Amino acid sequence: MHQKKTILVIILLFAFAFFSQMQLFEIAKGSKITYVNVNGGSNYTTIQEAIDNAESGDTIYVYSGTYNENIIITKNIILTGENRETTIIDGQKNDHVIYANGTDLNPIGFFISGFTVKNAGGEGNDCIALSNINECEISNNIITNSDESDGIQIHQCTGLQMYNNQITNNDKGLGILMINSQDSVIYQNTIQNNQKGIELQLNSNNNKIYENIIAQNSLYGIHLRTNSNTNIFYLNDFTENGENAYDSLTNTWSLNTQGNYWDDYAGSDSNSDGIGDTPYSIPGGDNLDEYPLGYFPTSNQKPIATIISVNPTNIIQGEPIHFYGIGEDSDGNIQGYNWRSSRDDHLSSEKGFSTNSLSIGTHTIYFKVRDDKGEWSTEKTIQVIVSSSQYGSNQRPIALILAIVPNPAQIGQAVSFNGMGVDNDEGGYITGFQWREEATILSTAPSFSKSNFTLGSHIISFMVKDNNEAWSEEANYTLTIIHGPPTAISGGPYNGTEQTSILFNGTQSYVSSGKIESYQWNFSDGTILYGESVEHTFDLAGNYTVTLIVTDNLGTSGSDATDITISSKDQQQDTPGFELIIIICALGIIMLWIKRKR
Repeated sequence: MHQKKTILVIILLFAFAFFSQMQLFEIAKGSKITYVNVNGGSNYTTIQEAIDNAESGDTIYVYSGTYNENIIITKNIILTGENRETTIIDGQKNDHVIYANGTDLNPIGFFISGFTVKNAGGEGNDCIALSNINECEISNNIITNSDESDGIQIHQCTGLQMYNNQITNNDKGLGILMINSQDSVIYQNTIQNNQKGIELQLNSNNNKIYENIIAQNSLYGIHLRTNSNTNIFYLNDFTENGENAYDSLTNTWSLNTQGNYWDDYAGSDSNSDGIGDTPYSIPGGDNLDEYPLGYFPTSNQKPIATIISVNPTNIIQGEPIHFYGIGEDSDGNIQGYNWRSSRDDHLSSEKGFSTNSLSIGTHTIYFKVRDDKGEWSTEKTIQVIVSSSQYGSNQRPIALILAIVPNPAQIGQAVSFNGMGVDNDEGGYITGFQWREEATILSTAPSFSKSNFTLGSHIISFMVKDNNEAWSEEANYTLTIIHGPPTAISGGPYNGTEQTSILFNGTQSYVSSGKIESYQWNFSDGTILYGESVEHTFDLAGNYTVTLIVTDNLGTSGSDATDITISSKDQQQDTPGFELIIIICALGIIMLWIKRKR
């Protein structure tokens, strides 16, 4: 009986440790899925009613339609729309469209994906307003047309991830306003035709903003104010803004020799390495983009292709699918477009087109553009799945990502993925799984582990297939891989004599990627020395410690301490010497010989 209780305790502890690592808004298997359809036939016809009746951690799935609502959220909710082009929440110029708010003592988690959120009304009212949110994801949405305020306002939030959104036409306000919000990432969004693209203010620190298109914002592309420091900006494309950026504070405008694209950069790239020969000066202070990219007038620059929309990405054979992409050319103009499929070859030479003739199967769609000098861009890719039409009455299953842990993970660390599917058809069940990163299939099992991710952000997609061969819509999540700290190995413990030099060796220290740039030895007698190996002399006998701190090329540090025992010279002299040992051994042999003679 006692053994059974022990096993039960171990199982409970393991379960607690696993689920405690999940993001605040990830769903355990027992979480409820509620359906909303404005046309009826589901649990609810309004989103607010579904939220009011939901429990913390529930998913609310909203079918396509226009929902004329102003939504308030005060609990952990996952809000998923069927299609961002056709699932519309319209605030009708009245208040915030979506207001998600926790409290200082009880911040909430919030996930929203797959909607058009539009028409906030009145000064101070935003399309999406967030307050006291911890662990939030905003992805794959269109956020547009706030009346007098902002597309997204973020107040006292941490852990935000915002990607693949179009934030446009908030022409009297800001695309994104962050107030006293930290440790968030904003990437791969199009932020266009607002008064300001992004503004950080009131201690919005330690945020990472990269790979965004920031264009045609009337005042500023990015504006930093009131103690918003230690933010990082890189690989953003600034085009036709009133002023591309303004920063009078202390922030970083490049990462790993990759800066930003500035349409008003006046320098050149004489060695054609893609990096400007001189830094770009950020208006407002002393900050520099040390590695400005592109837009160089001295030589032809390769155009850049962007897939704006492929809608939908999961269809029944014969259904129409719409494609739209654009090209950018810093030193000319776009003259040609090319769409192709890994299964059906060439699809179109137009910027945008529609087709209902894709063959059954999984397609990798490739898109590229050609400039006026005949140079093609690098191809961009997206995946499309076409299912058999013979099961047209079958409801598609729903894919759920249960956990991606740890996240963030260190480079080289194993990451575990766990997903499940739900089939609401009578007698239906899940028969297949697929995990992807862009066009690369990672696994076809519901759960797996992988350790060879590269540094940076990875958008992970998960789908399930039912017994009628219908695939679900994609569930997407962002995995972040960070640089692990270096490992310091100080050697030791060390022994020595006072007033005699001792060699301290740190050559066994290592880092998983990059290289160690500095070695710092902190001795407990107050001495600090630098170097992979150092020598140090202690004046007095006693017990000491030394701490080795190693720092890599990204500024990450690791440390290791060890003990040092220093003896006095008198103690060393009092120790029997070699000669005395010889004498004692000789006497022993003589006494043994005498004993035998007797």
